[in-house]
Amino acid sequence: MELAYGADHPALVEDRIASMQTVSGTGALYLGFQMIKKYHPVKLAKVYTPNVTWSLHHNIIAECGFEEKCFRYYNTVTKGIDMNGMLEDLESIEDGQVLLIQTSA
Repeated sequence: MELAYGADHPALVEDRIASMQTVSGTGALYLGFQMIKKYHPVKLAKVYTPNVTWSLHHNIIAECGFEEKCFRYYNTVTKGIDMNGMLEDLESIEDGQVLLIQTSA
């Protein structure tokens, strides 16, 4: 975690970040959502995904018993990131919810 965030990152220093290592992306998502389901303090948390994401994400989220919501990410007109829409949507998400952002492998 120090490599990813830096040893002096406030969230790391304040013990607000958790991490785990898995064999694959699919396995990571499944295990991560199972861990969230078991330990997250908000038992009915929703999972927010970008408006364009891998189809497997929908299946894993549903299999783990979460309600999925989307946030704007991709602008079909410009074929780029909808930065204003994304920021607006992210700012409106209630505290304690789960946000899935997966970079390309």
